[in-house]
Amino acid sequence: MSLTKKDLERKIQELEIRKNQLTKLVNDTTTHLTKINQEFFMVIGSITTMRNLMGEILTKEGADKKNIPPKPKKPTPKKK
Repeated sequence: MSLTKKDLERKIQELEIRKNQLTKLVNDTTTHLTKINQEFFMVIGSITTMRNLMGEILTKEGADKKNIPPKPKKPTPKKK
C-alpha cells in the first residue's frame, strides 16, 4: 500500500487538528488545577487562622479562670 501526497496531507491535517485539541485540553486543565490549588491553600490558611483564634480564646479563657479543672482520670481496666 503506497500513500499518495494527498493521503499524507490529509493525515497531517488530522494530526494537526488533534494536536490543537490536546493543547487546548492541557491549557484548560492547567488553568483548572491552578484554581483548585489556590482554593486549597486558601482553605488551609483559613483552617490555620481558625486554629490560632481557638488557641487565643482558650488561652484567654484559661487566664480568666483561677481554677484549672483536673485532668480526667483514665478508665481502670476491667478485671476478668
